[in-house]
Amino acid sequence: MRAGAQALPEGVENTACCSAKEVVIPTIDLRAPLSADPREVAAARHQMASHLHSQGIDGEVADSAVLLVSELVTNAILHGEPPVELRVAVPGGRVHVEVHDSDRESHPHVGPVNGPAGERLGGRGLSLVASLSSRWGLWADDSGKCVWFEIDLR
Repeated sequence: MRAGAQALPEGVENTACCSAKEVVIPTIDLRAPLSADPREVAAARHQMASHLHSQGIDGEVADSAVLLVSELVTNAILHGEPPVELRVAVPGGRVHVEVHDSDRESHPHVGPVNGPAGERLGGRGLSLVASLSSRWGLWADDSGKCVWFEIDLR
């Protein structure tokens, strides 16, 4: 664990963004600072879609990445602390996405995808991240937390 890193919930990885042993940290192609305004979620989706299109990535991979960005940015705005920042890289063979916020105390949890209708209004976003990404996780240190995912290009 990095100096100053916080304990993470069971089942959540603490790898990319911080451990060069396990994941090569890519050079970030897109940095998008976001305010705490919920309208920023739409802006983040648009920036993500435009960036992926400029990299020649469309179709299912782009659709999944845009959906997951929407989930992570929503979580950061609703449950994190500003500033929030979206970071994207497209290193060889994968899409790497990070969403940073300055709240180092709270950690997202994976909720059930199925269940009785109306049982929960939220809590399914990270289940989508786990289902649609190739890898995901989070890390936290004194500056806040980063929730990340990667999707392998097929």
